[in-house]
Amino acid sequence: MLVLARYNRCLTSLRRVLQRRGDSGLTVEFLTAHAAKGLEADYVIVTGLRAGRFGFPSGVTDDPLVGRVLPAPEPFPHAEERRLFYVALTRARTRVYLLADADNPSPFAVEVAADAAVECRGQPTAPVLCPACSTGFLVPRTGSRGPFFACEFRAACGHTEDVCPACGGGR
Repeated sequence: MLVLARYNRCLTSLRRVLQRRGDSGLTVEFLTAHAAKGLEADYVIVTGLRAGRFGFPSGVTDDPLVGRVLPAPEPFPHAEERRLFYVALTRARTRVYLLADADNPSPFAVEVAADAAVECRGQPTAPVLCPACSTGFLVPRTGSRGPFFACEFRAACGHTEDVCPACGGGR
């Protein structure tokens, strides 16, 4: 089994949990998606699928000096990160499992969820793209007037929505 992530830091906590549970008889390797190129396993778990700085796709921006020596970026969003995600997905011979953050999912996880059976915290989920900026996702929040939904990039976007009084959800 391979456990893959964009960054090593995403593997640390999962590694600790599995080590505490003891020997399951499985051979488990914890690697970054970069390190997994060319490898295969029966089962693959891709973890760290969250939006943000150390998510997948990475939100870490390159140094401006690096941008001067690299070719022009591709027009497709996250093109290089998307290729790396594809590397992670295609390491599995039998099945791949994606572990995504339910409150702040990776755009890649959302795309896969649109075409696959996805379960999150035991309940099917469909993250809602912010209608104002079309970049962030609506996440539940609580304020002085009670619960509401806000764009995850609220500081920049500012979009909020009231919770549905009938069902307690959004949209």
